[in-house]
Formats: sequence, structure tokens, C-alpha cells
Amino acid sequence: MKVLYKALLVDDERIIRDGISMIVDWSSLGISLETAASGTEALEKAAATYFDIIITDIKMPGMNGLELIERIKILYPAIYFVILSAYGEFEFANKAMKYGIKHYILKPCNEKEILDVMRDVIKDIENQKEVEFILTHIKKDHANKKAILSQDIESYIICYNKTSPMIKKALEVIALNIRNEHFTLTYLAEQVLYVNVDYLGKLFKKEIGENFSCFLARMRVEEAKKIIMNEPKTAINDIANRVGFGNNPQYFSQVFKKFVNMTPSEYKKSLNSF
Repeated sequence: MKVLYKALLVDDERIIRDGISMIVDWSSLGISLETAASGTEALEKAAATYFDIIITDIKMPGMNGLELIERIKILYPAIYFVILSAYGEFEFANKAMKYGIKHYILKPCNEKEILDVMRDVIKDIENQKEVEFILTHIKKDHANKKAILSQDIESYIICYNKTSPMIKKALEVIALNIRNEHFTLTYLAEQVLYVNVDYLGKLFKKEIGENFSCFLARMRVEEAKKIIMNEPKTAINDIANRVGFGNNPQYFSQVFKKFVNMTPSEYKKSLNSF
């Protein structure tokens, strides 16, 4: 089978590395497998070569599996991780969950167990590709309209150029979903970025300075203000629907007033008074 994915197996025990490498027909999965004997070596290899999947032991001398995951997630948030853990290491495995790691292999393991897990990982990768494909076509569909990113979000991406790649991606996806009333932090974390919801929420607030829901609401209000200024004849109900509040103009008005200190109707009248 053609090589579709590159994977890195990280374990300080050579017998484990050799055993897993040999017991599984990786080519049948479309996977090219490399190995590393330590977290440090894995980090060096990940810097030199892009891997789709990293399978890592938890307990290793020097840089352990959790530290490796943390460092690589910051640099390459799209990489999928599989945890190798033994009985008694569940505490470490649970800590890994905050990074959105949901796949693990319990040692000792056999070929079937490894294959089952890897097929699940590949399925997640394919699902993510479908999401990205849809987002790409959304961008193309809007290419001839006004800028997809509102100026406010675009300025956030520029001003926060020191944010992690994950948060930059989050801002871009938010911009594409301003009008999507069903867009949530959970969807962003689980269906687009494939990380733990709580972890993403905390990272977002740390780097942007406000929580996700408040940021999204404020961006929607800013978008609504632009529509009111540029399209003064547009009904409030239509504006609410266009900026992600669906068929709920009353809630839209409440949120709008929270940020602007006046309702959309009052804001429209204030513009007409000039």
C-alpha cells in the first residue's frame, strides 16, 4: 500500500520498539514507521520531519511522554498521539487527556490491539481532513464577497502573532463561523483541533485575554454593528440570523446591549441622528 502517513514510535526500551515495529504490518495501514529511544530524540526528529502520528511511552528517563506531548503540541498541534502505558501508569495517562489524547495502547499488547487503535487514529485523521476540506470550500465560496475575516478578528490574528499555532487556527475557524449559530467551543476542540475542551478553553483565555464565549459574542456584535452601518434598511431579525444568533432576535438584542450599552434598534437610531 502507498505510504499515506508517517508515524514515530518513542520508547526507551529497545525490545518494545523492535517488538512493536515487527509485530505489526505497518505498510498495510499505509504507515511508514520510525523509532526514537527518548523524548529528546523524538523532539529532534519531529523538528526535522513532519509526523502525522506519534506513539509514545509515558514513563521514560529524562523527558517523559507527557513532557514530549506538551512540547510537540505547542509546535505541531495537528499531530495525533497514541499513549503507550502499562498497568499502574493510569495516573500519567489521565494527565495526557488534558491534551486531547484519546488513544492509548496498554502494554503488553498484541498485533490486533495495536491495529485496532491505529485504525481509529486513521479514522480521526480522515475526519479532520474532511472538516478542513469543507472549511477550504467555505473560503472559496466567499472569496468574491466581503473579506471572510472581520477586521476585528483579522487584527487579533496580526496583533497576537506570538500566540500558539493552535490559537491562531482557532481564531481563523472562529472567523469562518461567525454566522454559524451552532458553533461552540466543544465543536472547535473536538471536531476541528482535536484537543480537550477544557484545555483549549484555558489556553484561549490565557493567550487572548477573555474566554471563548465572550470573544465570540463580541465579534458577532462587531459584525452586527457593521451590517447596521452599511445596510441600514436590514431588519434586526435578519441581522441576528446573519451574525450567528439564529431566529432569536431578543437574545441578540440582550447580547448587543451588553457590549454596546444600547439595543440594535437604539444603535441604528443613533447613527441616523448624525
